[in-house]
Amino acid sequence: MSPETMALSAVRVGNAVVRAAGTPAWPAVRERVARCLGRGDPDRERDTATGLDETAASLTGPAADHTGWARADRAEAWRARVAAFLDALAEGEQADAVADLAAVCELVGGPRTPGVGAAGTAPSSPSSGWAASSTEPGNAPRRPGRPGRRRA
Repeated sequence: MSPETMALSAVRVGNAVVRAAGTPAWPAVRERVARCLGRGDPDRERDTATGLDETAASLTGPAADHTGWARADRAEAWRARVAAFLDALAEGEQADAVADLAAVCELVGGPRTPGVGAAGTAPSSPSSGWAASSTEPGNAPRRPGRPGRRRA
């Protein structure tokens, strides 16, 4: 499977997790992401579910950070986790995992693939619902006062 396909899948799942938190789709998204990333290991599945619960609580609980930056941070964290998971799989297992994860994204709704621009990059506005990925150079949102590349 191409690295680009796996990277796009990881971005989509990170965004789906963030978009699903606090919605009626959350229980199904939580269960399916945990099952997929757990790959039959109850401990990994439980750890993934715990991470998902922490993400949901940080975005929807009483002490939730409702800023676009918080949502982008959580989406990026899940993008990185899913990317590492896919990279660790044998080549034959990657396609099955990407298909399973695509089905999770469908639970949240939205386009089959994120709005991909002419340069092949996803929109980076935290309020757009699609967080930028570090696999998309120069597309990551910049926080005031933090070093980083400037976007053109």
